[in-house]
Amino acid sequence: MQLPLFEGEHPAPAIPKGLRNDVRTGRSGEHLVLAKLTRWGFDAHDAPQDAAYDVIVDLAGKIIRVQVKTKSEPSGSAWNYRVQRGNWRSATGTYEYADGDYDVFAGVANSLERVLFVPRVVQSIRFTTQEFMEPEAGRRSWLASLKQVLENRQ
Repeated sequence: MQLPLFEGEHPAPAIPKGLRNDVRTGRSGEHLVLAKLTRWGFDAHDAPQDAAYDVIVDLAGKIIRVQVKTKSEPSGSAWNYRVQRGNWRSATGTYEYADGDYDVFAGVANSLERVLFVPRVVQSIRFTTQEFMEPEAGRRSWLASLKQVLENRQ
């Protein structure tokens, strides 16, 4: 149980047992990406529930689809992302994303509250803590990804 923050406040309710930790982790990463993109001046929104991507960015009618994967902690100094659709617990299991399923990959380092962007569909990718911690790394990787995606569409 979480303790109250202010005197006289009731303790926060327990997290519902039906919501898996991996789902909460994923949603927190999506929210971080949405917050950062919005703060940087982009029109970012949640994608529909069953889409192959998590975030939509509207650039005056040009849609950029972002797939977000979140890790809570690194393995040593490495953040390894295995990028798959589905859930191993479901009847359909997991499967790889196909080219064209999304435009930009976003890797979130949850404990650092940092994100890095890559302008392509990836099956797996590795970032280091140092890469996440570079000044303005998230914003620079977003702008570079955006530029590449838009150039590829011409």
